[in-house]
Amino acid sequence: MIIVGVLAAVVAIALLAYSMFNGGKGKGGPNANGSSASVSKSASTGGSSSAAGGPVTPANIAVYDGDDSSEGKDGVAGVLSGSGRWSTLSYCQDYGTKSLKPKAGTGLVFDLGSAHQITDVTVTVANVGGSMQMLVGDSSAAFPPAEVERAAPDHYTKAAEAEVSGTTVDLKPSAPVSGRYVLVWFTKLAKEPVPNTKICPTTYANAISAVKFN
Repeated sequence: MIIVGVLAAVVAIALLAYSMFNGGKGKGGPNANGSSASVSKSASTGGSSSAAGGPVTPANIAVYDGDDSSEGKDGVAGVLSGSGRWSTLSYCQDYGTKSLKPKAGTGLVFDLGSAHQITDVTVTVANVGGSMQMLVGDSSAAFPPAEVERAAPDHYTKAAEAEVSGTTVDLKPSAPVSGRYVLVWFTKLAKEPVPNTKICPTTYANAISAVKFN
């Protein structure tokens, strides 16, 4: 009888041990919520955040007009703060001039503070018509760039262009570009709704109130 009792106790202990070491492999066990799942989620979240990025806020802004950098300079600060707009002069044709000769463009150059990848630039303008370009400075570019008469600044290369078919213009490179200094300018101007008849019966001009870098 003692032997039978001992055997029964051994069997009971064995059954209890089996239950303790194998009964935890259900939905709530280590395989469902282990460390590998947590690491995978963290890596996925980090990668998504890095890829998404966000808008870039310029650190500084200046006029570049292929002349003397004075065109509409009083409105520059308003574009940076979001409280105003920068305006071109009024011209008798759909392009800016210096000494009655055509300029390549007139616009604003932005210092982004450091080099950033740019996928597109959204510009809010006043008048519909004409065309715009975005140029990005290389590692030798300066801010503000030295004026090159009636031409783009040295070390700035065209990255995108678009027709001004609405008051919001999307300047989107064919592939993302990287740079610190970006020039956004009008290469052709829109007809003014109310002409400046002091100079011509029909005049051309435009203005920029906001520029968003993405």
